[in-house]
Amino acid sequence: MAGRNRPSRGVRAQRHCQTGAARRSHYLTKEQAFRATRSHLSSMKVSWLESAECEFYDAALYYGSIDSDLGEQFAACAEVAVAEIAAHPELFRKFDGQVRKARLRRFPYAIVYLLNSDTIRIVAMMHLHKQPGYWRKRIR
Repeated sequence: MAGRNRPSRGVRAQRHCQTGAARRSHYLTKEQAFRATRSHLSSMKVSWLESAECEFYDAALYYGSIDSDLGEQFAACAEVAVAEIAAHPELFRKFDGQVRKARLRRFPYAIVYLLNSDTIRIVAMMHLHKQPGYWRKRIR
């Protein structure tokens, strides 16, 4: 099809990456998240279920075993996500009843949480490619 005016694959991929970066621009920086957490956590308490904490530590240890910097980056991404949840608990959409999900930026994980009147309860640190819905029994 010589008559078509199509950009090369490289241009298309580059354009897509720029669009993806623009889509992710709503994330807070670490500094903004830290400030938001400090100011907002006085009114909203964040609590983790023990099983969710175990999932977080297991994932951090796994990434740390690959590369120590990667483990630290995973922990930092999780901290930023928790700070975003604490600062704007209703920002993330409901996906199963009253349960909300906040995806981590660079990793295939999401924080699954419930929002009560004054408490945010983190139910799971869910891997996005394994057994969806395994955490449902934790909220009943």
